[in-house]
Amino acid sequence: MKREPRICIAGMGAIGSLLAASLSSRPVNLSLVARGETLRTLQQNGLTCRKDGQVTTFRVSADIRAPDEIQDVILLAGKAHHLPDLVQTIRHAVGPETCVVPVVNGVPWWLLPQLGIGPEAVARVNGILDPENRLSALPPTCIVGCVAYAFARVEKPGEVSVEGPSRFVIGDAVGGSNTQARTVMGWLGEKDTLFQISTDMKTEIWNKLSLNVATNFLSVLCETTLEGLVTDAAIRPLVSRCLSEILMLGQACSIERLFPVPKGMEIISAGGTHATSMLQDFHAGRPLELAALGDVIIALGRHKSVPLTTTETLLGLTRYASTRRNTTHTKGTLHVH
Repeated sequence: MKREPRICIAGMGAIGSLLAASLSSRPVNLSLVARGETLRTLQQNGLTCRKDGQVTTFRVSADIRAPDEIQDVILLAGKAHHLPDLVQTIRHAVGPETCVVPVVNGVPWWLLPQLGIGPEAVARVNGILDPENRLSALPPTCIVGCVAYAFARVEKPGEVSVEGPSRFVIGDAVGGSNTQARTVMGWLGEKDTLFQISTDMKTEIWNKLSLNVATNFLSVLCETTLEGLVTDAAIRPLVSRCLSEILMLGQACSIERLFPVPKGMEIISAGGTHATSMLQDFHAGRPLELAALGDVIIALGRHKSVPLTTTETLLGLTRYASTRRNTTHTKGTLHVH
C-alpha cells in the first residue's frame, strides 16, 4: 500500500494558510510551521478558511519547526525577507529526495545564476536576498520553482479568506526535465488542478514579477485596488511604465516569451477590487517586500544598464511611506496608509 506523502508547509500567512486549507482534506500527512498567536490558534482551534460563502475549520498539526522526519515536499510560504529564517525551521527535514518549493514574490535566489550576470554579480545581488547564504545552502536540484496566482487574506491568526480560484505554477529550478515538479504532482495527485507544471519557470517568474512590481508600490502609495490602478487616468501611465521597464530588463536577461504591456494591463484589471499583498502588509504594519520586489530589480537593472526610472522612484517613495507610517510629530500624528 502506498504510504501517505509527508508534506510540510512552513509559513502561515495568506498563501501558506490557503495551501494548508487546500491540502488538509487530501490523503496526505500534513504538518505546518507557524509561530506566535497563529501557532497557538492552529494548535487550539485549527485552521479556519472562508471561501465561496462557506466556512470550514480543519484540525491541523502545527509546531514551531518541521517534524523530526524527512519530508517528501516542503512548501516555503513566507515573505521573501522571512525565508532565510524560515528555512532554518525545516532544514533538518530535507533529505536527498525532498522537493523544496519556495512560494514567494519577486526574484528568487535560485534564479540569479540563470540571468546571465556572472558569478560576482550573482553573489552581490544574492546578498540582498540571502545575506547569510542560508537559502543558497539548499541543493539546487531539490528546488521546485513556484508562482502563485491567488487572492487570499489573513483575517486574524488562524483564519484565512480566499476569493476566486487559485493556481500555483511549478517547475524545476534547474534543468528542463521537471523531474522534481512531476514528483510533487505525483505526491499531490496527477489530476491536481491547484498545481500546474510549466516547462519555462524563468518566464513564468518574470511575468508574475512584472505584475507585482507594477502594482505593489503604487497600491501602497495610492491606496487603491488592482482595478483602480489601471482605471485611474493619473495612475494608469505609471503602471504601464513599470511593466515596460521590467519587460526591458527581462529581455536584457535573455528571458523569452514575456507578455507585452497591454496583456499585463489586462491581467491587472481582471484583479478587480482586490488589494495587493503589499497594501495588506502596509495596513497591518508588517514589513514590506521591498528587497525582493525592488532592490534586487534595481541592482539587476544597473548591472544590465537598463534604466528603471519609474520603478526606482516608486520604490523609494514606498520605502519612505513605510518608514513614516504611524510616525508621531510634535504637532500631532501623521498617518500614512
